[in-house]
Amino acid sequence: MANVTDIQDPAFRAALEAAEKLIDDGDYKAASTKMVDTFIQLVGAHPELMPPVGMQEVQPLDPSGQPRIAEGVSGLANQEAMRKWRANWWPGTGTISVVVKENGPQAVWAKDRVSLSETLAYFEFLVQQVANAQKSLA
Repeated sequence: MANVTDIQDPAFRAALEAAEKLIDDGDYKAASTKMVDTFIQLVGAHPELMPPVGMQEVQPLDPSGQPRIAEGVSGLANQEAMRKWRANWWPGTGTISVVVKENGPQAVWAKDRVSLSETLAYFEFLVQQVANAQKSLA
């Protein structure tokens, strides 16, 4: 697991340190806001983190109401691309979602309050994603 001290980019490291201070101060909403804004900046710097073209967030049900299954090699490739993308995208369950609109990724808030545990999950996720992005440049 990555640590803030592993981050070499000064802007991302400063953002993570600021978020960590906000967590220490008990301001979980401000910390989460800082982190989601930082994630959106990370996606801007690393467009390979964007969803694959043509990927739907949720696969529609088939006519019988059952989840669709991959059909053929291209179907499996699409499912694999979606799986890899989801592993590197902002966590989809929680107070904040990141959705892609015409003008790029945006944060969508489901409520005004963020718990400590959720904030810490966002922090750990973001530190790891920044570290992963830095490795991909090496």
